[in-house]
Amino acid sequence: MQKWFETIWFKRVTEILPGALTWLAILLPIALSFFMPVWVAIFVVIFDLMWLVKSIDFTRGVLSTYFVMKDEQKKDWNKELVELDKLGRNSNEIWQAIILVTYKEPYEVLRTSIESYVKADFPAQRKIMIFAAEERDAENAKNHFLKLKKEFGSGFAIFEMTVHPDGIPGEIRCKSANTTWGGRQLQKILDERKISYEHVLISNFDADTRVHPQYFANLTYKFLTVPDPLHTSFQPIHIYNNNIWDVPALIRLVAFGSSFVLMSDCQKPKRFRNFSSRSNCFKTIVDINFWCVDAIPEDSRQYYDSLFAFGGKHPVVPLLTPVYMDAAFASTYWGTFKNQYLQLRRWAWGCTDIPYLIKKSLGNKSLSPWFKFKHIFHLLEWHFSWATAPIFITFVGWFPLLLHPTFRDTVLGYSFPGITGTILTISTLGLLASIVISLLMLPPKPSQYPKSKWANMILGWLLFPVMSIILSSFPAIDAQTRLMLGKYMEYRVTEKAVAPKTKPALSTSV
Repeated sequence: MQKWFETIWFKRVTEILPGALTWLAILLPIALSFFMPVWVAIFVVIFDLMWLVKSIDFTRGVLSTYFVMKDEQKKDWNKELVELDKLGRNSNEIWQAIILVTYKEPYEVLRTSIESYVKADFPAQRKIMIFAAEERDAENAKNHFLKLKKEFGSGFAIFEMTVHPDGIPGEIRCKSANTTWGGRQLQKILDERKISYEHVLISNFDADTRVHPQYFANLTYKFLTVPDPLHTSFQPIHIYNNNIWDVPALIRLVAFGSSFVLMSDCQKPKRFRNFSSRSNCFKTIVDINFWCVDAIPEDSRQYYDSLFAFGGKHPVVPLLTPVYMDAAFASTYWGTFKNQYLQLRRWAWGCTDIPYLIKKSLGNKSLSPWFKFKHIFHLLEWHFSWATAPIFITFVGWFPLLLHPTFRDTVLGYSFPGITGTILTISTLGLLASIVISLLMLPPKPSQYPKSKWANMILGWLLFPVMSIILSSFPAIDAQTRLMLGKYMEYRVTEKAVAPKTKPALSTSV
């Protein structure tokens, strides 16, 4: 008998929930400003104060993580492993496997990523490379694979290509379907060679993911020292600076903002989640039956599947020897902007985790109601804030003054702009810290750009309010509205164009 929370009507109710809350929050202050401007003003002041507290906490997290990252990158993690082995841990048993998912990416992007894995300071005889291609791009991918294997094959014990068949029943066209196919082929390879799953660390990487030279050594060390390695995820900080000098100012702000969110969140262990490129013990992935094959937000879905599979015990440990990725880029400015918007909308499609998590929670009796409520609330609050916070800060404060003719004549109405202005001005101090950190994280300036490019990197931050609306709120509202209306998205691969004048270079530090 079908349970009530598995019915289509309940599914639609939970799909409508995030979009309905967002639109209610946007429209209600407009309506109330005509009749109850005082209440709207009080709400704005309270919201701005909360935003100030969040801004301080966010800035503290970014600064703290940045300085720890600098220290972590100075360490020789292989020496740390030698010391660990003296205590009875055997790091020489650990293998590093990479699944590099590709679909129509340029050869230059793939080559530079794989070059970074070869140059990473970890024994080649314990590295495995799975080049995971799609059947609908098989010929192109095979040509790339043969060239890459010829150049880099000696840098791995195993260098194999897998081809994910198109149209498998129950699957959608998404990254994780390809990754799962590659993971199952890797499982066969490990079984043939009698390599224990518990000794293999699997990194699920995008085509443009490059690693810090100490990444695999640090990952091995963290795996051998965490309390429960088989139920743990290892999440690197993503630094989107492979092509940061080449992209427009708005795109740079998104790139830095994405890195800063991870840097801040990793200071909150109970709220840190899987995102994009990440690593796990292969046994962990086998135990959750690999990655989902029917969802777009596969990174967060992996987290929730693991959380329920392991009885609520699934910490996500930050790796502060980072990975380096491309900011959105295309051959034209409009194409770049479109690329970025669609990528952000795809990330915002993580709102589909809300109905998924509600259903999983109602179907689970082993975890406490409070535990499940906290995770649902945090996820809902995150997507709600993503969609509404920039709009609240930029626009809602004007509604009482513009829509109620006499409110300006009241004591609160007269003081209101000064109060909110002061709060938001203090909040911008965090933005100044972000500007400084963004400049410190930049790779060396390519020679084709003049020194004046530095001024552009700084002045571009003046567009932050525009970016926060157009490339933050709007993609989130778009995704939630589509889900609310039942207009389900299909997975779209972000174009990985290479700047014509820029030779890709390996990043080695923040």
